[in-house]
Amino acid sequence: MDLSVFMICNHPTVSYKECCLKLDLCKYWNVKVNDCYFDNQLSPNIEPIAWTYEQIKLFRSKVRKHNQIVNFGIDSRIMKCAIYIRVSKDEMNLDNQKIVLEEYAKRQGWDYTTFEEKESTGKLDL
Repeated sequence: MDLSVFMICNHPTVSYKECCLKLDLCKYWNVKVNDCYFDNQLSPNIEPIAWTYEQIKLFRSKVRKHNQIVNFGIDSRIMKCAIYIRVSKDEMNLDNQKIVLEEYAKRQGWDYTTFEEKESTGKLDL
């Protein structure tokens, strides 16, 4: 079943805190959320009416993360990845690839595992 909730945001009678509480309830129900903005405003041109710009930006981010979890069962904040490093000859060095790729994964905040392979399988001499 594909169910979603339309939530009015940035409205004078609906506070940011109330919308956050409703989002938490939608997590419990495991339903997607469509954040709709007062006065038919569309992103990225949402003008603060009842909320601050920071609250609008933060709530949109929370809704995106929420929907990723509902749709895919994945929380991108705890992304895990594999780094696969390979060179074709045993005398070649893996470190140049490893340093760059591991630094990138660290900057992204990903939990990672590194796999290394030297001298991959090639043609067999028969």
